[in-house]
Amino acid sequence: MNHAATNEPTAKDQSVITIRTLGRFDVEKNQQSLVEASPGARKLWELFKFMLTHRHRSFTPEALLDGLWASEDYNDPRSTLRRQMHRLRQILEENEHSQSPSLSIIYVNGYYRWNPEVDARVDADVFESSVQLGDALQGQHPEKALIHYQKALSLYHGDYLPECNDQQWVFPVRSHYRRLYLKAV
Repeated sequence: MNHAATNEPTAKDQSVITIRTLGRFDVEKNQQSLVEASPGARKLWELFKFMLTHRHRSFTPEALLDGLWASEDYNDPRSTLRRQMHRLRQILEENEHSQSPSLSIIYVNGYYRWNPEVDARVDADVFESSVQLGDALQGQHPEKALIHYQKALSLYHGDYLPECNDQQWVFPVRSHYRRLYLKAV
């Protein structure tokens, strides 16, 4: 279940992951920042951000490493990513035997992809859907449209993944959210 349309996890399910991408990056689980708890995991969080941003795509290990760290040379990309994924799961405090879907990136048929079963609330998704609702209501219900635009504006705290200034893959996505923000204003 994706809580993109709501602002708060339900009382029944506190396992919802909150992911902030607009203005600053953070991942919260049980109201604890996992990013702050793992300050030495820069590369792991880059991997997480890349997969989150491209969560509707699948990548071979080689393509994933090329997309993220093209300037680095890996003798064994599959082994490198396996280790990175293992460390990322440790940071995310995932239990492989858990009944609930994990936040991890999954490996299926030779490809890594975002787990579509993840129970996460991503601020950029809520922002975008609020702008789209505002657009849909603008013609016939401008007062209702204004409420959705205001909600979108309250979520936009700055550029998408601002700490990724040296990552080319983030630029088109960042521009997309900037355009939506300007449109909502």
